[in-house]
Amino acid sequence: MNNPLKDAQLRIENVFNTINLDKKYLPLLLEPNRFIHVKVPLVKDNGEIVVYDGYRSQHNNNLGPYKGGIRYSLNVTSDEVKALSLWMSLKCAIINVPFGGGKGGICVDVKTLSENEIERLTRSYTRLIAPNIGDNVDIPAPDVNTNGKIMNYIVDEYAKYKGKIHLGVVTGKPIENGGSLGRVEATGYGVYLNTTFAAKDLNITDKTVAVEGCGNVGIYAALYLYQNGYKVVAVSNTSGCLFKKDGINIANLSIFLKTNRNLNDYQEENIKHLNKNDIYEVDANIFLPCALENSINETNASKIKAKLIVEGANGPINVEGEKLLLQKNVTIIPDVLANAGGVLVSYFEWHQNINEITWNFDFIQKKQLEMTEIAYNNIKDFKLLHNLTFREACYAYAVNKIIKGGKY
Repeated sequence: MNNPLKDAQLRIENVFNTINLDKKYLPLLLEPNRFIHVKVPLVKDNGEIVVYDGYRSQHNNNLGPYKGGIRYSLNVTSDEVKALSLWMSLKCAIINVPFGGGKGGICVDVKTLSENEIERLTRSYTRLIAPNIGDNVDIPAPDVNTNGKIMNYIVDEYAKYKGKIHLGVVTGKPIENGGSLGRVEATGYGVYLNTTFAAKDLNITDKTVAVEGCGNVGIYAALYLYQNGYKVVAVSNTSGCLFKKDGINIANLSIFLKTNRNLNDYQEENIKHLNKNDIYEVDANIFLPCALENSINETNASKIKAKLIVEGANGPINVEGEKLLLQKNVTIIPDVLANAGGVLVSYFEWHQNINEITWNFDFIQKKQLEMTEIAYNNIKDFKLLHNLTFREACYAYAVNKIIKGGKY
C-alpha cells in the first residue's frame, strides 16, 4: 500500500519545481512543526489496563491556529496523521480560512470498546495533548469513528485542565453544546458544489455519477446531486456496489443507510447488486471517490470511464494512479479543494463560539457556496495562468500563500 505521506511530500516537492518557488522553504513544509506521540492508557470495564498509540500532528500555523480532525482506527499511523495535517494546511489556505493544518488519532479498534471505554480513552488522550491544544492554538474536530459526543468529552476534559469551559477548543460539537448548523452536511455539500462548478466548465451534459463510499461525505454529495438533476447510477461501500442505469433514488437510499450499512439488503426496482470493486468500471461521466486513501491506484485507474473525478476522501488517488488518469485527459478536482467544506464550516462554528453568536442553516450554506465558488475560481484562474493541472494549481497556490504568511 502506498504511503500517503510520501505521496504528499512528492507532490509538494514537484510544486517547487513547477512554479519556481524558493527551495529554501521546502524543508519547512515536508514535515510538521510539531509531532506529538503519546501512549494513551485505558482502564477497561473489566479492570484491565491497555495502552494505545495516540498522535497529534501540527503541520503549519503560518496562517492561523492548527486545525484538523481526530480519528480512531487501526489504520492510524504517524505517517498517515502527518500527511493529513499537511493536506489540511493546504485546504485552509485554498478555502481562505485563518487556520493551519493539524490532525490526530489513536490506533484503536473502537468496535471492541464499550461507550464508557471510548469516553475514558478520549479523556485520557485529551489530558495528554491538552498543553498543546486550545481555541487559539490547535482546534480538533471529528473524523473517522469520532463524533459530536466525543468532542463533548474533549471540551469537558479540557475544561478541567484550563479551569473553565472553552467551546472553541474543538468543532463538530452537537448543536446544543455550541455546534454549528450545516456542519454535518458541509463536506458532502462542498463536494457537490465543486462537482457542479467543474461539470459546467467541462460542459458535461450527461450528468451520470458514480460514488465510491456512502458514509457522511459520499451520501450527502450524492443526495445534493440527486436533488439537483444529476443521475447517480452507482454507489458502493465495503459491503458491495449498487448499480441502476436510470439512476438510484438517493433520497430513499439515504434513509436506508441510517439503520443498515449493508448495500446487499437495499432493494429498489431494476437495481443490480455488484461487487464493491465494480464501482471502478461503471459507465458514468463523473466519479466521486469518497472512501479512504489510495483507493484509486495503478491497478484500477485505467478502468475508470469518467471525464471528471472529484475527490471526497483524503488522498484517494495515488501518484501512479493519477498519471494514468491524466493520460486519459481526466479532470481531477483534488481533495484539498473538493472536500474543504468540512474545515470551512468548522471555521464558521469556531467563529460563532468565539464571538458568542449563532448563524442559521440557510446563512451558513449561502456563505459556504460563496466561499467555495471563490476558492474554485481562484484555483481555476491560477491553473490557467501557469498551465497546471488542478492538483498542481492547488498545491502551488496554497504553498505560495503559506510561505507568504509572514512567519518565516
